[in-house]
Amino acid sequence: MKKILKILVMIIFPIFIFVSCSNFRLSPSSPTPQALKLYYPQPMNNDVKIVSTEAKAYLKTDGEVKDMFENYFKIPVKSNLSTLISKNTKINKLYLNTNENKVYVDFSKEFLDDMNAGGSKELLILKSITNTLGSYYNCNKVYITIDGEPYSSGHVSLDKGESFSVDYDDIEELT
Repeated sequence: MKKILKILVMIIFPIFIFVSCSNFRLSPSSPTPQALKLYYPQPMNNDVKIVSTEAKAYLKTDGEVKDMFENYFKIPVKSNLSTLISKNTKINKLYLNTNENKVYVDFSKEFLDDMNAGGSKELLILKSITNTLGSYYNCNKVYITIDGEPYSSGHVSLDKGESFSVDYDDIEELT
């Protein structure tokens, strides 16, 4: 009798687990909370520095990570921080290449067209984007392109495949 009971339990229990788990589904629009560390230039009197701050993002299960970052790059979490991209700029692609441990981000041409920054501020914007994406994906290289072409402006020009490096030096944390 005990042997038959054990066999029945061994058969029924996995079926019960399978049926229970198959009935559990996340809705395509269920928000998934994620902690983010974001980096922004912060104007200070006659100077600009990079600061970090944390935010809790709610990414829908059917949402795109690139859309989440596009929003945070356009609208900083605090009003005294500089935007990283213009309202017209789009993130065309954003992904982690796990073989290279490198993030790839491709912006629309408006990133450069609308930037209106000198060389120093441009570097702070690029460092902020690099640090934010590097932090999120836990890697230290970010390859930035504009409409599929290597990043090139009047101040900064990269070769094909050349990346920006994550650099957390001289970053002040906001509370």
